[in-house]
Amino acid sequence: MKLTRIFLFIILIVAAGCASIPPKQPSPAHKPAERESAESAILSIDVSHVDGRIRFLENMLKNKDLTDEERKTVLALLDAYGLLKKTAAGPVTGKESALLTRSLFQSMSLMENNYF
Repeated sequence: MKLTRIFLFIILIVAAGCASIPPKQPSPAHKPAERESAESAILSIDVSHVDGRIRFLENMLKNKDLTDEERKTVLALLDAYGLLKKTAAGPVTGKESALLTRSLFQSMSLMENNYF
C-alpha cells in the first residue's frame, strides 16, 4: 500500500512537471525580412491626384498677389509633389525615401511658419 502511494505520488509529480506552460518568448523587435521590404517599398499613391495638386500649385504661382514666403512655400510643395510623383511609379529605395521625407518636412515647416 505504501509502495502504491509512493508510485502514485511520483507519477503525479512527473505529470505536473510535464503539464507546466513554458514561458512565452518575446518576439524580436525588428525582423530582417521587414527591413528588406521597407528598403524597396512601393508607394500606393494615385498619380492622378498628385498631378492635380501639381497643376493647382502651378496655377497659384501665376498669381501676382503671392508674398515671397508664400511663393517659397508653393515652390517647396511643387518640389515635394514632383518627388512624390517620381517615386510613386516604382519601388522606392532608401535614398529616394530619405530625399522625399526631407522635402516633405521642408514643405510642412514652411507652411507651419507661414500660417501658425
